[in-house]
Amino acid sequence: MKQLKEDTDKALGEIRAEVEQLKGRRLPLPTVGVLTGAVGAATGLIAMLC
Repeated sequence: MKQLKEDTDKALGEIRAEVEQLKGRRLPLPTVGVLTGAVGAATGLIAMLC
C-alpha cells in the first residue's frame, strides 16, 4: 500500500511539472490582442494607401 501511494505521488508530481511547463509556453491573452490589433491596423493602412 505504501508503494502505491509513493508511485501515485510521484506520478502526480510529474503531471504537475508538465502542466506548469505548458503554462509557461503559452502567450498571455493581452499580447495576442495587441498583436491582432497591430496586424489589423497595418492591413487597414495598406488598404487605404493602395
